[in-house]
Amino acid sequence: MSGKCVFTWREADRIEYLGNFLLSALGLVTPVPRHDDSGVDFHCSLADQEKGGITFGFPFLVQARSIVKPVVHFKAPKKYRHQKNLIPAHLSWLFHQDLPMFLGLVDKEEIAIHLYSLAPIWFLHHDRENCPDCAAISLVPRIGGGGEEAGRVGPPKQTGQVTSSPESYDYKVDLGRPVASFSSKETAVREKLARHRESLRFCIDHELRNIVFARAHLPHFYWMAETRPEEGLPVPASYCGVAPAKAGELKPIQSFLGPALLPLALRYKEDNRSGLLRALRGLFREIPGDAIPHELRQALPEIFQK
Repeated sequence: MSGKCVFTWREADRIEYLGNFLLSALGLVTPVPRHDDSGVDFHCSLADQEKGGITFGFPFLVQARSIVKPVVHFKAPKKYRHQKNLIPAHLSWLFHQDLPMFLGLVDKEEIAIHLYSLAPIWFLHHDRENCPDCAAISLVPRIGGGGEEAGRVGPPKQTGQVTSSPESYDYKVDLGRPVASFSSKETAVREKLARHRESLRFCIDHELRNIVFARAHLPHFYWMAETRPEEGLPVPASYCGVAPAKAGELKPIQSFLGPALLPLALRYKEDNRSGLLRALRGLFREIPGDAIPHELRQALPEIFQK
């Protein structure tokens, strides 16, 4: 016990304290203990009401950072050896979260916070043709006005090479403008906070779909291509790639889509839409047998009986 601490660590703690206070205006905030902080600072949920008895929903994660140093770098470890077509462990954790993640830039001077969606990182997971062999990334939020500020958010840009054999690359991920941004003073204005919650719910809803798509091995995701805080909700865009060619790689997709289509098949049966049931019959022949419970197979002989 020395009775002192590193100044930069103390300043980082102050950023988290302020971020905790500001995020609490949106709903529930649970800080992650420093000992367990491996990339996420807060677990949050949005308040459903503005006054009276309130409930909470739409959980999400936040990594807080000072607006003075807004860019987040994820570098490759020393003596890194890249494996072709595989996202390395120091990056893959970003895609293994079950909740949407946001970057929160905290401004101590203005006592404000700016929340950015991390959805553009999904390009690195799904778009291997244009973003191959990622080994390092920089998350770059847009700050201020003018110039690039008004442009649409697109795919990450390759900025350099990390390894040569096999080749791997560094990417700049444009996060665009914040999807929610408010100061301490603005937390007293219910209408503004309501708009920020609505924007966050919109982003969280799309990001939860991205997570489901990724778990099902579907090369499909949404990101916020434009953010216009004073004009309404962010404008989403979508990426959809071709499913894998190998039968073994198709099995996770088929195992997900089979059960997902069953309620629709039952609806068609109730409505006597035999033509649509026959159309599904061919598709369900591709679904692995263990993906559909026996009871449901019996309930839909129009599809499953030979």
